[in-house]
Amino acid sequence: MLKFYLKCLFIMSFCLMLVICSCSNSEKIENINEISKKYSYINSIENDNPQQIISINSQYPFLALKKDGTVISYDFNFDDLNDIVAIAKNTSYIFFPAFLKKDGTVLKCWFDEQECGKVYTNVIEGWNDIVAVVVGNCILGLKKDGTIVTSESSAEEKEEYKKWKKIKAISVGKNHTIGLKQDGTLNTYGDNDYGQCDVQDWTDIVAIDAGANHTIGLKKDGTVVATGYNEEGQCDVQDWTDIIAIAAYKNNTVGLKKDGTVVATGDNRYGQCDLLDWNNVVAVFTNGDNTFGIKKNGNLIICGEKWRGEYDYITYWKDIVKVVAGGYKTIGLKKDGTVIATGKNDTEQCNFKDWKDIVNIFAKGDITIGLKKDGTVISKYDGFYNQIDTKNWKDIVDVYIGYDYALGLTKTGNVLYGDDKIKDFNDIVSVSIGRKHILGLKKDGTVVAVGYNSDGQCDVSDWEDIVAISAGESHTVGLKKDGTVVATGYNGFGQCNVKNWDNIIKIFAGKYSTFGIKKDGTVVAVGYNSDGQCNVEYWKDIIDISETMKATFGLKRSGEIVMSMGPVYDGSLDGIKNKDITAIVSGYHHTIGLRKDGTLFGCGYNEDGQCDVNINLHKMK
Repeated sequence: MLKFYLKCLFIMSFCLMLVICSCSNSEKIENINEISKKYSYINSIENDNPQQIISINSQYPFLALKKDGTVISYDFNFDDLNDIVAIAKNTSYIFFPAFLKKDGTVLKCWFDEQECGKVYTNVIEGWNDIVAVVVGNCILGLKKDGTIVTSESSAEEKEEYKKWKKIKAISVGKNHTIGLKQDGTLNTYGDNDYGQCDVQDWTDIVAIDAGANHTIGLKKDGTVVATGYNEEGQCDVQDWTDIIAIAAYKNNTVGLKKDGTVVATGDNRYGQCDLLDWNNVVAVFTNGDNTFGIKKNGNLIICGEKWRGEYDYITYWKDIVKVVAGGYKTIGLKKDGTVIATGKNDTEQCNFKDWKDIVNIFAKGDITIGLKKDGTVISKYDGFYNQIDTKNWKDIVDVYIGYDYALGLTKTGNVLYGDDKIKDFNDIVSVSIGRKHILGLKKDGTVVAVGYNSDGQCDVSDWEDIVAISAGESHTVGLKKDGTVVATGYNGFGQCNVKNWDNIIKIFAGKYSTFGIKKDGTVVAVGYNSDGQCNVEYWKDIIDISETMKATFGLKRSGEIVMSMGPVYDGSLDGIKNKDITAIVSGYHHTIGLRKDGTLFGCGYNEDGQCDVNINLHKMK
């Protein structure tokens, strides 16, 4: 399911590290507003964009803190949050995120996935003057007087942390907690199976962090010390020098050098430690599987499991008015006429940064077309412009995409293929395209067809009173005015066995299957059913249908989506934000739902990020 391909992103505590790095041992913890102003690396970024990401959190769900104090997420809507100065490092599988506010209070939150991922927050009672917060086996808050407060903690934990005084930074591992004291020594609590709490001899420490079972400390002289589990080499930091900030998570350790380069050690199965070409970095984060940096110009630089490269801008999946799905990508049209996309992007096929004044979008496979206000179109094929011959099209009202070509329907009812009108396709009101044949529905209810006809898929000359058409791979389906259905073409799986259908109001031809939605909202289906994609007999109140390669999805009048049987990689609807949906579309193995508030959800195969429909990171060319 899509969420778990994306969940692992970003650690938060850099601002606190800078506090640590910049304070002398005798300094006292200051007011949170002063800390934020004085020590935040925001001022190192060379732009004043309030939307600039300044801190990122590595655990589920993906969270990023923007310069204006708001929070964004791949998975949930945090629009109501503001004045946030830090996102808590979270190593817990029990608790949800916590946020430090500018006024020194702390919000903890939880989600209701049955309410479209609605986020609920409340202030932790009695907490004030907080300067840092972390979430481990319990929630810990560091107060500006150097003491620790706890929430959701056991009696033993409460007693232990009451003893901690003169603390100026805290961090948590899997089952251990570390606190940096004002004199440069450490307090520890929790598991010590691997020696992760053996820090009694450490002195002159100015910053700390913890991986799953190891502890790291940045010394005043720019060197780094480490202790604990070292199977992956995560403690091999003895040669590091000129370090100004550190980060650790799972089995990885990262260090930022004062010249803006970055060093890393530990688990490197995804290349997350291969950072030799990084430069001009002002902040570092890790989630163990990926290493993240923020550069001086505000760009994100990422190396690891899912991302590799520099990302120069971020777009947000909001105010979407239409969504379409290509084979391995998702494209959204925004209210302002711009276009956003996510998914397979090896040839820049998801880069629509220059598209403007778009009123409709269309996609299939590797082709994407945008219809402009003036009736002209812009097209992209596998990422390259003008590979589809549409540059001379004018007065276009609709577009239809085949496997390697596109057709344009003009205001006058003609159909264009390149610069030519298709013969006999006049007075056309809609078009449908199969694998190698094209159908046109005329104003008078008759149908024309052109193309490959080995199975009789173009034998429609005697059809009358047709109100809708749909083309499968090699078969053709027509809906008649009286609610009956006709079909012709390849019938090897029974996909043309529709003569007994009645009261049909909508038809949909899959590759080797045919679906009909009846007046009462039930669905009938015939055809290829090896994965159960035609098992729709129990569906009710359906208003639309969408099909991936191996599963069928139905949109209910209530705004919920149901799914027929299909393999796991085609998506399970368990736990997704499946409400208030107004439209559904499908690619080869993923399905996207458009909600009435202009946001999206995605489910299914997500190897190329085609289901990442909350925010987009755009890789530099």
